[in-house]
Amino acid sequence: MTGWLPQFLLEHLSQTEDPDQACCEALALIATICNATYVQIKRPDLTLDNPIIVAEYGTLKDTLTYYHPLRLQGIVYGTLGIDCPPLTPDQYRILEGLTGQLALILAVHHYKLQSQRHQQELNELQELNTRQVQHFAGTSHEIRNLLNNVSVVSQLLLQKKYGVLNDQQEDFLIQILTSIKDLQRMVGDILDTASFNAAHIDVQITPIAVAPICEECLKMVEGERLAKDIVLRYFIDPHLKTVLADELRLKQMLFNLLSNAVKFTPHRGVIGLSVEETLDSQALPCVQFTVWDTGIGISKERQLDLFQPFARMPEAALYQGTGLGLWLTHKLARLHQGRILLESAPNEGSRFMLQLPSTQARPLAHGQNSLSDGHWGFVQKL
Repeated sequence: MTGWLPQFLLEHLSQTEDPDQACCEALALIATICNATYVQIKRPDLTLDNPIIVAEYGTLKDTLTYYHPLRLQGIVYGTLGIDCPPLTPDQYRILEGLTGQLALILAVHHYKLQSQRHQQELNELQELNTRQVQHFAGTSHEIRNLLNNVSVVSQLLLQKKYGVLNDQQEDFLIQILTSIKDLQRMVGDILDTASFNAAHIDVQITPIAVAPICEECLKMVEGERLAKDIVLRYFIDPHLKTVLADELRLKQMLFNLLSNAVKFTPHRGVIGLSVEETLDSQALPCVQFTVWDTGIGISKERQLDLFQPFARMPEAALYQGTGLGLWLTHKLARLHQGRILLESAPNEGSRFMLQLPSTQARPLAHGQNSLSDGHWGFVQKL
């Protein structure tokens, strides 16, 4: 009698999807074995302080005679209560065997309820995040449109389409346009961050001509560079023609690196951009864009946090920015199956090396341009 009951309950547990039903049937067996008039199982509620009755059998005529904790691996999942005549040794041994199986049933029920609750909370958070991203995206586009309108009007005024300006007015308009460009970049970075978090970033990776992209990005930072009298050194391997990338995102990555180089390099400093073909960590051909400067540099301890979102180094406290540019560049590089390497030291400048697949390496298969981190990963070279 002691052998078949636990095995039966184990088989029953594996076959039923309702732990409460298994408990009720087990209580009916206990009542039969112990000649009990009433049997109940209580367990702590997941949300309430007081225990609740999970299952019961019979009618309670008097106070319960026996209490037994339903314990599994040191954790009590409930209590078994029985109203019955005094138990014989055989009945007590059978009851001991059954309580272990009941504890297993309650443990399964407990973790099932916990899993359902956590899944519900996760679904609610994901839905909230999606709504926030959609709302933020719409708001960001509205802000962009407003900034574009102010930029167009300012450019028309600066071109003297509606009358002559004095020197002070021209200076004011130039300051307005510079501020608008900064705001547009910040809004773009924040919008891209929200899109990354919602896995909405998409890239179209094709062979892209290297030289025109580099020259366009250098022109984008030319005004700030000349204002600080910074020297530019530019080299591109004449034999290098194309790289596998999304054209818009490659511009974004190079611009982020070049604008940081200009930003953190003092007056009359030097920045550089060199592009050449090399080998990645898997000995596959890749195109390496190296952006270097003679700026403030980054300590070894700070480099570990540099590619985190909203990371702002103490050394950069005097400079404007959202702290998203390098994080976005890092994420976009991985989205391209690429990586970023960094060499830097305080007061010795920095070298950021962006490595992207070469067209000689292997064309990316369809569907490979997803949000997967890719097999290249992120490598920090110190």
